[in-house]
Amino acid sequence: MAERPKHSKEARQAVTELRKSYADSLEEIAERIARHKRLETVQRSHIERAQRSLTTGGETLQPFYKRREFQTGAGCFVASAALAVVQFGASGLAAAALMFIIGAALAIYGWVRP
Repeated sequence: MAERPKHSKEARQAVTELRKSYADSLEEIAERIARHKRLETVQRSHIERAQRSLTTGGETLQPFYKRREFQTGAGCFVASAALAVVQFGASGLAAAALMFIIGAALAIYGWVRP
């Protein structure tokens, strides 16, 4: 039997190297796709968590009577209304003092609460 030509051995080696390179490339592509899917899932969960916190939290969804600006405004209104009640005599003076204390407390609480 005749010996195979040298170029056929080189061709076989080149084909083997190409197959190995192709398999490595496919493996690398699969790893990149898997990593991309993981990152996409993480990114999607971050976005969903941020949307959930924006829609379920914050001062805008609190009842109006629990909002800081309402408490401050209502307190100032009640305290200033107490000055108008003073004109109604002795019973008005007691009511004015009570209204002023309640209004001042509400306004101060609205200003200093966390």
